Amino acid sequence: MKKTYFTSKRIAYIAIFAAMSVALKVFSIDISIANKLSLMTTMNVLAGIFTGPIGGFIVGVLADGLGFLIKPSGGAWMPLITLVSGLSGLIPGLVFKIKKIHPIVRIIISIVLVYFVCTVFLNSLIIYYFFIQNKTTFFVWLLTRIPLQSGVYLVNSILIIILYKILEPRIKLDSIENKIKTTIENKAETNEAASN
Repeated sequence: MKKTYFTSKRIAYIAIFAAMSVALKVFSIDISIANKLSLMTTMNVLAGIFTGPIGGFIVGVLADGLGFLIKPSGGAWMPLITLVSGLSGLIPGLVFKIKKIHPIVRIIISIVLVYFVCTVFLNSLIIYYFFIQNKTTFFVWLLTRIPLQSGVYLVNSILIIILYKILEPRIKLDSIENKIKTTIENKAETNEAASN
C-alpha cells in the first residue's frame, strides 16, 4: 500500500497550525528590530512534531510570510528570515522521526536545536548583517540579544510541552496506516506460527 504524505487530514492540521502560527506572529510584540516577544515558535514546533518535517516547514514559512503581509514590522520582508522560520518547523519534524527516544526528550532536543540553529545562529546572523553590522561587533551584539530570546524560548518551551501533552492523544495522522500495518504483521506471524 502506497503511503501518501499529504492526506486530507494532514493538510487540515497543517492549515490549522499555520492559522494559529500566523495569529501568534501578528500579535507578537516588537521590542526592537532584533528582539520580538512571540509565541509563533510554539506552533511551528508543534506542527513539525505532529505533521512531520515538510508540514512543519510549510507552517513556519506561511506563518512568517502571511504574518508579515498582515502586520508588516521591522522594515522590508526578509525571505531569509522566512526560510529560518520554516526550519523551526522542519527540525522538530526530523527529530520526531527518531522513535527510540522518549517524546519529552525529543521535544527538548527539538527546542534546543531550534533555539541555537534558528535563533542564536541564523536569525542573529541575518539581522546583524542587514541592520547592526556598522554599529558593533557580532558577538557583543549577540550577548545583548540572548537574554531576552532565552526568556521567550523558555515560555515557548513550557507551552510546547503542555500543548503536546494535550494534543498527542488526539492527533493521530498515521493511525489508519498503522492499523493496516499491524494487521498485516499479525497475519504474517499467525501464518508463520501455523506453518511451524
